[in-house]
Amino acid sequence: SNTVQFVADVNSAITPDGDGTRALGASASRWNVNSKDMFATEIKNYSSADLTFTLSEDLIISLAAGKYLGMGTTSPASDIHINRSRASITLTDTSQGQSNDDQKLESFAGALIVTSRDGNVNGEVIFKRYNGTTTTETMRLTNTGFVGIGTDSPNQMLHVTGNSEI
Repeated sequence: SNTVQFVADVNSAITPDGDGTRALGASASRWNVNSKDMFATEIKNYSSADLTFTLSEDLIISLAAGKYLGMGTTSPASDIHINRSRASITLTDTSQGQSNDDQKLESFAGALIVTSRDGNVNGEVIFKRYNGTTTTETMRLTNTGFVGIGTDSPNQMLHVTGNSEI
């Protein structure tokens, strides 16, 4: 069956639009949910109202009218704002058919923690600059713990290529 079922708790009526969609809320704060098949559900904002998803009174996701996405906050201050103890973002690369290719950004005790894993070994952390045309590698931390500045293949603990002062 191509039926998608959901339960919504709204402050006003859920009304059919005649085209397979449902309008949530009054016309002044209208959200439209389109679940025409089992593979895609589309939620559109036709007003300046916010949309929040909660689970047992805990805020899961908030989409602010200013197009900001908040997790754990109803007032996100940037494009993506995560507000929780030890907030983190995990990026997993599946393009090479690998598993466990994870990179993580984490905020803890005032520090930004960057973790990288390549399969079952340590990953590398690469810093690049982009001027709108060309991407240039600036610094690399290899999976062996070597730091390269101006080189993408450091061969000692600190390997600096180019002019430098200490």
